[in-house]
Amino acid sequence: MRSGKYDIVFDGPHFAAWRVKHLNHTPLVKLPGTLDFIVIARFDDKRINKLRDLVALPVCGLPSPNLGTTMVMAQFVNPVTQPDIHEAKGGFDDVVTTFAAGKCRAAIIRDTVFKKLTDADKRQFKVVFKSPPFPNQTLTVSERIRPKVREKLVAALTVKKGFAPAELLFAELSKNAKFFIPAQTAEYRGMETLLEGVVWGW
Repeated sequence: MRSGKYDIVFDGPHFAAWRVKHLNHTPLVKLPGTLDFIVIARFDDKRINKLRDLVALPVCGLPSPNLGTTMVMAQFVNPVTQPDIHEAKGGFDDVVTTFAAGKCRAAIIRDTVFKKLTDADKRQFKVVFKSPPFPNQTLTVSERIRPKVREKLVAALTVKKGFAPAELLFAELSKNAKFFIPAQTAEYRGMETLLEGVVWGW
């Protein structure tokens, strides 16, 4: 991406924001809905009731630069106070499994994953932090994609009758989606800071 090799990229909104700022990309469309994250702790863990209580403690999450993990780490300005991320292999369901097995004091997960838990399982946990809603995964294009071509791409990807070439992507990332929705550049403003000046080199 830095060398300008790619003209069309689809990934998380923080990466989209980074490309908008540094590579002059334009967001075209995104998956419907938002990306919302929560941090959960055990209900009987009296020490942990808010995010700041996790200073230097092990927290289960997906490896950086996953949006949920980077968002939580960004809440701790001083690196010395940041939680120690215990990386779960797989997806957010694996994060919950790892946390339930006692590997961490808290876990970073999508709110949709928490909502799918049984009522009995939910009662074992408490929510100690909720993220703001983020734009869903986004497709951006470089300056080399002409405005007329951009318009055609948006029209094709947002058609309400469905877009067959994207069905595999929808099945993997957004099972209820049938089409993309238009993206606006302004909604990504500032999100690039999650990838700048941090330990993984952005």
